[in-house]
Amino acid sequence: MDRPQLKNDGRPAQGVVKVSGRFRDFSRRIPCYSSGVSEPSPPRARRPWYLTVALYALCIIGASGMSAGCNDLDYLRGSQALPDIVSKTLESPSSPFIRTGMLREQARLQALAQHHDLSFPVNVARLILSILLLAAASACLLRRRGSRKVALQAIGANFVLALIAFKLLAPVHEAMAQALAVDAVDNLAVKSTAFEREASVEEYHDAFIWLDGFRFVVFELGSLLGIAFALTRPVSIAMLQPDAKERPQGDGEDHP
Repeated sequence: MDRPQLKNDGRPAQGVVKVSGRFRDFSRRIPCYSSGVSEPSPPRARRPWYLTVALYALCIIGASGMSAGCNDLDYLRGSQALPDIVSKTLESPSSPFIRTGMLREQARLQALAQHHDLSFPVNVARLILSILLLAAASACLLRRRGSRKVALQAIGANFVLALIAFKLLAPVHEAMAQALAVDAVDNLAVKSTAFEREASVEEYHDAFIWLDGFRFVVFELGSLLGIAFALTRPVSIAMLQPDAKERPQGDGEDHP
């Protein structure tokens, strides 16, 4: 049964057009062509600012770990001679801060060479896990399936390795603190006896050991924990899904 072409109020029904004084129903006609164009998909959800910062920080940590691991392995496998930049800077430093950094690097490399049996496998593991960390961070930026879980596992592995390396390479940290303490006491303008000098070196040594531990906890372990916290937020879990279209509201500013 054909539907009425006019409504009760006399207006034409939907799809009914008046042509040449007659009403014609076009609602049931099959179009003569198909556009083949699907409706545009909604814009992709944008990452919250803390997730963007966490992922790029993860890339930086992975890249710096790769670089440091490669440099240390190259030094331990080679002639174990100090790099030219270290020796030249110590001979003619441009500033006291640069000289202090190079002095610390010299003590670190010499201590690594003395404890080769421990430092070499630690740096191999550091290189491998840094590569994994960088790959996982890149996958998260691309929203690959399962990348968040891989990133969390990589963060956990690097966290455990950092604790083990800090414990195993304690003599290296002791050597760096001792070198800085001796240099600090030698640069003091106050004259002192041998006993006073030894006490001053011990005092500076303890201070540098505390600062090194503070740096390790806050910057190395703290950064990994902060990134892991950002990846476990509900918004991050939804955002890192490959087909995420929407995200919950109320998460602050957005970044691509």
